[in-house]
Amino acid sequence: RMASGNGEAVSSTDYVVHHLTNLKLDLATMTLDSHAKGFWVLHVDSMFFALLTGGLFLWLFRKVAKTATSGVPSGLQNFVEMIVDFVDGQVKETFPGTHPLVAPLKSNKR
Repeated sequence: RMASGNGEAVSSTDYVVHHLTNLKLDLATMTLDSHAKGFWVLHVDSMFFALLTGGLFLWLFRKVAKTATSGVPSGLQNFVEMIVDFVDGQVKETFPGTHPLVAPLKSNKR
């Protein structure tokens, strides 16, 4: 058992749960409340890291697209092509039909 700042014993489960609690913004009251629940609650830390990761991928893919060559590709270009091929394969395996939203992800080449 661990001790909290006020001298109380804290179990390891309580410690982990405390550190896994999301930073939540209650949109109904516009307050940060880690215990807020319901539809109008935004997980701020999850949104931050999702946007950060998405921005990083967009920046990386744009950088590779601008420097792409048809000859011998760089290691980074190979990595991005592997990711694109992986996503293309996943879409083909899981969605055999046609749809205006999903169809652009499903290429007909190969």
